[in-house]
Amino acid sequence: MQYPELEVQLTLNDRFIDPIEEGFDITIRIAKPQESLSLITHVITTAQRVLCASPNYLESRGVPTHPRELQNHSCLHYGQIGVEDQWILSDPDGEQ
Repeated sequence: MQYPELEVQLTLNDRFIDPIEEGFDITIRIAKPQESLSLITHVITTAQRVLCASPNYLESRGVPTHPRELQNHSCLHYGQIGVEDQWILSDPDGEQ
């Protein structure tokens, strides 16, 4: 062991925390960094998200052919990752 004195305690959570208030030395998040004057942030990598639907849902509601059609569908988002009122979808033709 290179650092035998090092002790790691892993906490997995699906909510935004205040690392200073809750006593964390480091956090890893899958959301955009929040603006903070007291925290230093570094982007490690990006995470892609995928839109998906069950075959039964698509059969009953139809397959959207353009992102604007999603407003007529029942859409869910993952957890508390700071999703705003809009999704930005991108493909080789640009962003929608």
